[in-house]
Amino acid sequence: MKKLKVEELIKIISDKDNFNFRYLIRSKHGNWTLANELPKKVKGIDIIDFEKCKKVFMDFEPIRILDERLNAKEPVDAFNQNAEMLVQFNKLIRVLEENEMVIPYGFAKLMDDEVIIDSFADESFFGFFKNELPNINEELAKFSEGERINFYKYANSIGCFRLEALKGQDETKGKSLVAQKASSLLANIIKTRTIPLGAFENLFFALNCGTQVDQEFLQFAAMQNRK
Repeated sequence: MKKLKVEELIKIISDKDNFNFRYLIRSKHGNWTLANELPKKVKGIDIIDFEKCKKVFMDFEPIRILDERLNAKEPVDAFNQNAEMLVQFNKLIRVLEENEMVIPYGFAKLMDDEVIIDSFADESFFGFFKNELPNINEELAKFSEGERINFYKYANSIGCFRLEALKGQDETKGKSLVAQKASSLLANIIKTRTIPLGAFENLFFALNCGTQVDQEFLQFAAMQNRK
């Protein structure tokens, strides 16, 4: 495999109509190359699998590795920062693939920190969300990428992916889980059109990826839905 300068990579990836590589690979020496097959020895190298990225991230295409970044002064900086982020996503991609879960790429990008990314991958549970909202991504496809991101930010903020016990519950009746209640609540919000799809902007407090969910927000959302 021929190592490529970042400027060469940018030129190749920018031609999205003719781009047909599956892997972006960084050697242990820090050199990048594009390939359709993995080398025999993969120890010590970083691999970005574009096909897996497209499988688990809505709105992802290889050209998005060139997305502008706030602190990137030029395309090379943007490429390096986005490529590093995608390398850090490998664990999350594996978890999403194992759970047959798809999330917006823009939502994943908000977790732009390795500790937060790994924490979200390790601590999230998607079963209740998928059971309550089995066709949500098909419905969200009708809306803009920004609206899809806002929906998942809201779902995450009320705890749809958090396996922790609800506060103040009577544990003699068995533990109720935040993810279970939040997913059921969100499904009802959509069913009753309390908040129509495409209207979730600014309805969340903060992105709590990888941290304990704000259960007060979940209670607030539940009260608002009962009005």
